[in-house]
Amino acid sequence: MVGRRRLDDRWELRTVYGKHNHHPIYTSGHGLSALNEAESKIIKDLSQSHVPPKKILANLRKNGLGLDAYSKQIYNEKAKLRRLARGDRTVMQYLIELLEEHNYYKWFRTDETTHAVIDLMWAHPLSVELLSKFPYVILLDSTYKTNQYKLPLLEIVGVTPVGKFFTVGVVFMRHENEEHYTWVLQRLKRLFPPHTLPSALVTDRELGLLKAIENVFPTVPHLLCLWHINMNVGRRASKCFGNSRRRGFAFVVGPWQTLVTSVCEEDFYRNYTVLVNDYANHPQLIEYLQDTWLIYKEKFVKAWTDLVFHLGNTSTSRYLFISG
Repeated sequence: MVGRRRLDDRWELRTVYGKHNHHPIYTSGHGLSALNEAESKIIKDLSQSHVPPKKILANLRKNGLGLDAYSKQIYNEKAKLRRLARGDRTVMQYLIELLEEHNYYKWFRTDETTHAVIDLMWAHPLSVELLSKFPYVILLDSTYKTNQYKLPLLEIVGVTPVGKFFTVGVVFMRHENEEHYTWVLQRLKRLFPPHTLPSALVTDRELGLLKAIENVFPTVPHLLCLWHINMNVGRRASKCFGNSRRRGFAFVVGPWQTLVTSVCEEDFYRNYTVLVNDYANHPQLIEYLQDTWLIYKEKFVKAWTDLVFHLGNTSTSRYLFISG
């Protein structure tokens, strides 16, 4: 194909030879060739060993296979293998059978009308063994939109004295309310050795969870995630300061942090008085702090949390280490 300028300063294109004069460098858009039997077997074997698709593709090419394959084909093949393994069973039925096959601790309950699973909790035997050795601090953290059923996923995490985390159990829940949380905590309690309780539970401010903890673990100290508290306080402060994120951040790292890190009750009440006086022209912010967070001050302010054996964990996030 050749371009040339015409006399009126416009370009025109003329096709001289309309075929590729080389093999395609990128095969995207040229269709996907089917995997052969050898490639499918390698994908199956490596998938059973939990090798990620990227490394499966690298392994195929290292062995001179899958030269025209894409990552999407690996994902499609893995999905096909899962469908074949599941057969006519639903995903939930297949999951429960796998838990039984591998000797997991498991509990579930179903809706009396639809018989659909509404709560499912499981724990690996090795996790339960770790819990028996390190029962000290338990973190409970919920995540959302992680599954096709849109069920909240509650992860229960333990902590070793050297700061290593391990998953104690995983729970799918239909609702995040006191009744469902109570069901979960009652089963968690069974995983501890006899006459053993954690020294601290760390959670977000889920009102249903707070009530359930009071019922199931009434004697266990309960801490609130300081990271989430700071995030919420920062957002509200920014809004009260005319949607100024800069001023909201300054409030959190300044007077609010001074209050939260008060080392004794006298310091706390003195710092609180200073904060209230300094921000007296923002009554909505003071009211928010008092009614939403400071009613739980014993659960996150250093003057009280220092009396709890929490191994330095004042956050539900395993990627943060917030000394409290």
